[in-house]
Order: sequence, then structure tokens, then C-alpha cells
Amino acid sequence: MAGTAPAQIAALAGLGTFSPAVADFGSFNPVDQNLQNPRNQQWDFGVEYQLPQDLVLKVTYVGSHSDHLQVSEPINLVQPANIPAAPTSLADQNARQQEFINAALSETQNTITPTGLNNLIDPRFNNVTQVQSTGTSSYNALQVEGIRRFKNGLTFDANYTWAHSIDDVSDALGVLVNDSAVPLDASKPISFQRANSEFDIRNRFVLRYSYAIPFAKGFHGWKKYLFDGWSQSGIFSAQSGLPASILAAPVTLCSNAPVGVTAADCGPQFGNNGVPIGINDLLLNGTNNGGATTNTLVNGNATLLHPVPFFTGYAVPTTLPISEPLLEQDGTSGRNQLRLAGFLDLDAEVSKTFHVTESKYFELRWEAFNVLNHPNFAGYVNQLSSSQFNTYTSTANNPRQFQLSGRFVF
Repeated sequence: MAGTAPAQIAALAGLGTFSPAVADFGSFNPVDQNLQNPRNQQWDFGVEYQLPQDLVLKVTYVGSHSDHLQVSEPINLVQPANIPAAPTSLADQNARQQEFINAALSETQNTITPTGLNNLIDPRFNNVTQVQSTGTSSYNALQVEGIRRFKNGLTFDANYTWAHSIDDVSDALGVLVNDSAVPLDASKPISFQRANSEFDIRNRFVLRYSYAIPFAKGFHGWKKYLFDGWSQSGIFSAQSGLPASILAAPVTLCSNAPVGVTAADCGPQFGNNGVPIGINDLLLNGTNNGGATTNTLVNGNATLLHPVPFFTGYAVPTTLPISEPLLEQDGTSGRNQLRLAGFLDLDAEVSKTFHVTESKYFELRWEAFNVLNHPNFAGYVNQLSSSQFNTYTSTANNPRQFQLSGRFVF
């Protein structure tokens, strides 16, 4: 019978209990049992005005506020009493590197943790990241639209939006690019990292238009066949760039440097000019790709709250006009402070209609995508330790393309 098998009985008996024989239950990602559904309030106000020449002008204010948004919140942190005092200088940081190594070790799996060194709030577990409903966001926009109704062969719709989106976390699951699902510093309230949303677009302009030759409607014979039925339309769009955070380069404790880093690379460290670095941002390389335990302490990506494995070494930039804050110190470069390249595109088409009868016609269309052949850059490298830092590795659109098509309507 279902539920009577020995394995099922043993599993049921174990629900809600922890075996005393297990020293490390590992990491897990629970969901807050009081998780609430996201809530959103929206409002808008607009006016319209009829202008001459069949023009209509619309001005609208749009606002919204959301709360109970999902946030991935690390909750099993190092106990405050076990966090080393913040270093006062790079020399002090290097001199006390073992203290920071021990604190970082307590955040990693117990299999590489020295006996009795686990300093977490609940030492039975490692990283515990809970999905909570504590995030908030707000959006405000001014929308201006100009519309010309079809007259003398021309119609268009022009839209401009000036907007600002702010939130605590843009994505609870880490899907978006150049952002993180976890807080910069889990020891502080989530409002500490309130900043531009990852999808914040400040300015956007879109123009849609269509023009059909009007003067050939009254032609007859070969003139009508040659000149009538021509039209040209297009869509032009331009918008400002998305925001991004600069991720910190590792700060090496020089007497215990990782592979590929020499003493010449030490001294004043270079990084991200202040994405907050806390004790929970420490990156410990317990085992490198060669399998040797190095116990090397470096700074992790500033937007990552837990250790990232398999660090293999890097060359520290030495010519950048920005500097890394010391461990446990907050810097001045905030979340999503940097603006990336914008987006610009023009698609257009020219078409000719050949009437066979009044209800049957053949349409020939010549379409061009990205008419200006404008490259819109993407794939921004925001890892300061990368040799490609501050460059783009791809494009967000295709080069200019043409397409010829035809259709018969009957």
C-alpha cells in the first residue's frame, strides 16, 4: 500500500527533524512562509489638444508604486561578534589577512572549514538565501505624443517618454544582465541599495510614419499605372542606455597571492571605486583548478554576497583612476550608477501596388532594416578584473539588411 514502504516510513519520520549525526546540512534556498503577493498601484493624468492641420497633442503623466516585491535575501550570516574589525589601511588589511580568511571560511562548506571555525548564525547550514517579499519600486514618466491623422497622404505618430524607474532589487532570480539578485550588503536593510532599476530608460523617442503619393489618384492610363500606388513608411526609435554596476576586481592579500599575481601587482589595489564591500562579500579560493588548497582571500564581485569558486588568477590593473575600498568599507560608486550606450534604429519600406481589378491587386515591397547601419553595442564587460573591462563585446541589432517581398490580394 502507498506510504507503507520502509523508505517512505523513514522519510516521513525524518520530516521536521535534523539528524544529530549530520554536521553540515549544506546550503539551501527557502521561501518565506509569509511570502506576500506583489502589489502595484498605478495612476495617470493627461490632457489632449486639437491643433490645426489635423494634429492632436497629448501630454500624460504616468506613475506607479510597487511593494512586496521578491528579494533573494541571505539570512545565515557571520555572527557580528565574529566579524574582524574593519582594516584601517591596506597594510593593516594585509597584516591581519588570516582573520579575514577565517571569517570567509566560516561562510563556505564545512568540508574545507577548520574544526570549530564555523561562525555563522546557524552553524548547521552554509549559505541560506531566502526569497522574501520586502522589495519596493517606483516609476514616474512624462509622455508626450503628437498624432497627425491621414491627410494629403501623410500620417504619423510621434512619442517621447521621459521616465525614471527606481527599485531595491530589479530581479529576484538573477536573470537580468549587469545586475544581481542578492543585496550588496545583507547586513543592512534592503533600502540601502535603492537605486536606478536595471531596466531604467530615461529617454525614449519613437516615430511611426506613412506617406502615400496623393496626386496620382486622378491619373489615368499609363500615368496611373506608373505613379499611383506608391507609399513609403518607417519606424525610427532612439533611447538612452541602460544602467549597470561596476563589479569589483579582487583585492589580493599580497603575502598569500593567487596564481598569476606577483608582489609587483600589490600595493594600492585597484577596483570599482566603491561598490559596497562587506565581510559577506569575501571570496575565498578553497581549491583552485590545480586542486591545491591555497586559502587565498580576495574580494569577490561586489554584487555577489557569497563565495565564488575556482579563482585562477588575474593581472591587477595599475593605470585606472579608481580605487578599491578596503574590506568591510562602503565606497562611493552605487548600484546601477553607470550609463551604457543608447539604442538607435531606423526601419523603412517602399511599396508599389498594382491593381488588376478593383478588389484584386499585387503589392511589391522593398524593406530595409537598420537603414542607417548604426551599431548598437551590447555585452558590456563590467568586471574590472577582466582584460576587456569597459568594452562592448557584441551588438544588440543586426547590420543593415534588405528584403524584397510580394503578395497578391484577391
